[in-house]
Amino acid sequence: MSEAYYVIAEVDQRALKSGNDSKWPKVLAYSNSAKKLFLSEGCGHGLMGGKISLIKFNASDWHDFFKDTNSTWFQKLIADGTLFSINEESDFLDLLAKNNCSVKIVCY
Repeated sequence: MSEAYYVIAEVDQRALKSGNDSKWPKVLAYSNSAKKLFLSEGCGHGLMGGKISLIKFNASDWHDFFKDTNSTWFQKLIADGTLFSINEESDFLDLLAKNNCSVKIVCY
């Protein structure tokens, strides 16, 4: 069953005509209702990713990913518990707006 996720960061540093890549693009998305993160990196044969419950997520293990996607602000919200305490979708949307995120929803 797919869930709606808000894209927090989507960064692609591949060359224009590059093929399979294990490092780029990188996608960070979050489902406020499910309290899950979606992280992926790579494309083609190098694609890896998955959903991780916010409760089980250790943000410090993913520091390089957050740095590469310019989303260390989001990492801090995970680490200090702020993100887990946001229950209302409108409050989450306000948080995205405050951090200059455009609203893009995808289903995974």
